[in-house]
Amino acid sequence: MPRTLLSVLAIGCLALTGCGTFSDALCGPVDDNVYYRGVRLDIAAAKEGGTMTLMAADIPFSAVADTLLIPYYARVHRERQA
Repeated sequence: MPRTLLSVLAIGCLALTGCGTFSDALCGPVDDNVYYRGVRLDIAAAKEGGTMTLMAADIPFSAVADTLLIPYYARVHRERQA
């Protein structure tokens, strides 16, 4: 039982932090940077302070997601340049 409770608690904490990559996909790019926009969004939110400091916990997860999405972002960026 404690392992299940710990798992549910960990998933809940991750859900509360939000995901910079997902937020960037919903909001669209905030600047001209092509890569690691989710990480940049997390850092900017963490600098604001208050409840947004929870976004700092999401930085490693956004870094992994942004790294996996590099081929997609590169292709989209090339298509927009053409």
